[in-house]
Amino acid sequence: MRRLRSNASNYDRWVAGDVYAMSPAAQRGVRLFVGKAECVLCHSGPNFTDGRFHNLGVPSADIEGRTAGSALVTTPIDAQNGCFEGMAPQPFCPDPGRNGWQARAADQCIKDSAPVGTGGKAASCQRIDQPDSLMRFDVPMDCRSAVSDVADADKDRLCLPATVFPASKCAYSNVQACQADALCQWADMPTPRCFAKSTAAEMGQMKTPTLRNVGLTFPYMHNGALFDYGPSERGETSADDPRPHLRRVVQFYNAGGGTPPAGMLDPQIHKLGLTDSEVEDLVEFLTSLTDNSLFETNRDGLGVMPDDLTDTSDCPQ
Repeated sequence: MRRLRSNASNYDRWVAGDVYAMSPAAQRGVRLFVGKAECVLCHSGPNFTDGRFHNLGVPSADIEGRTAGSALVTTPIDAQNGCFEGMAPQPFCPDPGRNGWQARAADQCIKDSAPVGTGGKAASCQRIDQPDSLMRFDVPMDCRSAVSDVADADKDRLCLPATVFPASKCAYSNVQACQADALCQWADMPTPRCFAKSTAAEMGQMKTPTLRNVGLTFPYMHNGALFDYGPSERGETSADDPRPHLRRVVQFYNAGGGTPPAGMLDPQIHKLGLTDSEVEDLVEFLTSLTDNSLFETNRDGLGVMPDDLTDTSDCPQ
C-alpha cells in the first residue's frame, strides 16, 4: 500500500500551476465535477473519495449478461436459485455489500450449525476463525482473527485488548453493556463478541473508491458491470482506451443510477441533466487523473521495491 503513489497526473500538474497540463475540455470537466455533476459529493479530497458507503443501484450482472471471456451466461439469472439473504454465493445474486459481513449479527449464523435458507437453498453456517472455512464472509477482520498476520496480538500495541471485539461502535466487552445498546447484540461464539445489528439502510452499499488512475481500471463498479467494449471491438478506438467505459459510467450517473437489486438507492443519486458535450468533458477530466510514473520508472515490475521505500523505520514495531 505504501507504493500506491499517484501525484504526477495531468490534473496534479494543473493544480500545481501548469495551466496547460489539462486540455480545455478537461478543465471544463473539473468544473462540472465539483458543480453540476455533483461528483465531489462522494469523490472528494486529494484521493477523490469520501471513504463512505453508498448504494448506486449497480446491476448484479452486466448489461450483456456475459461472464469472463465474453461468453454468454448459460445459467438462468434467477435470484431465487442459490441466493440467500445476507450473502451471495452465485454471481447473479444481489450483492449485499456493506451489509453482507453482518450475517451473524442478523441472526443468520449466531450458531455455527445454524441453517440458512430453506429447501434446496439451505446451507449451514461454519465455525468462525477457521482457516479452512468456505464462508469467508463469516470471518472477523480484526487483528485477533485467523486472517490476521499479527505475530503476537497481545504484544502488538495497535491491537485492542482481547476483551474488546471489534473496534467499532459496538466495542463492548460484556453482554450486559452490549445488549443495553439498541444498535448492538451479543453472540456467544468461540470468542464471544458484541456485533452491530444488521441495518437495512446498509444493504447493497459499497465503499467509494478513489478515482486516481481510474482510466486504468475498467470495467467499472464493484462487479465490473459498467463498460463498453463496442468501440474497440469495431476498431474505432484502442483496446486500452478508457473513454468508452468512462462514458458509460457518467451516463449511468446522469440517468440517476439504477434500480438497486438489494437495498435502497442513495438519496444523493438523482438525474443530473448533463448534455452529451458535458458528458464528454467529464470523461476527459477523468482521464487526466492517470499517473503512470511508477510503471514508467520501474518497468521490471511492481515486485521491485523502490530504494526510498526500503527504509521502514517509520513503521510501527
